[in-house]
Amino acid sequence: TFRNRLHPAVDIFLSLKANNNVSIAKHMREWGCCAEVASAGELHLALLAGFAPDNIIFSGPGKREHELKMAMDAGIYCIIVETVDEMLLLAELAERAGTTANIGIRVNPDRDLTATAMKMGGAPRQFGVDESLLDDLLRELKSRERLKYKGIHIYTGTQLLDPAAIIRSFQYTIQLAVRIRQEYGLQPEMVDLCGGFGV
Repeated sequence: TFRNRLHPAVDIFLSLKANNNVSIAKHMREWGCCAEVASAGELHLALLAGFAPDNIIFSGPGKREHELKMAMDAGIYCIIVETVDEMLLLAELAERAGTTANIGIRVNPDRDLTATAMKMGGAPRQFGVDESLLDDLLRELKSRERLKYKGIHIYTGTQLLDPAAIIRSFQYTIQLAVRIRQEYGLQPEMVDLCGGFGV
């Protein structure tokens, strides 16, 4: 029902960190979901559940080198980078492998877009690149031939139950993707909208 209410261009991702039961993951895949993973173990589970690599996104802070290499070697759709250092490590791994790394950028917005207790924006955070520092990262990205820009991810908070707050977050994320395209010539294939709906 949810799938049928959405525009065909919108994809739904099961976050395996929320529930990594391989049988449930398989059902979600059969019902039209993609997968978001946050570790090598979750990536293994997603592949075991039958998700095509092109339908998997790897996000989350603190990714280790072997996890980045595993994700790149598996040919997944996108690795969401959280820091400049992580992006440069991916560029180095891609150079060594003679391949290209598909990346998205997790942006920590400069303003608070929600009223949730668990906020991921509005102030410097340990997750993602602060919006005020985005310029340096994007200039570095444009100079790296082994990196392919896929888009951005903004996760403004968890347990969002207010429809107006969800829409504000979506609008801000889309507007930022447009601004990056206009100012840096980086065309997004995808815009990753938030971290899920509240329950």
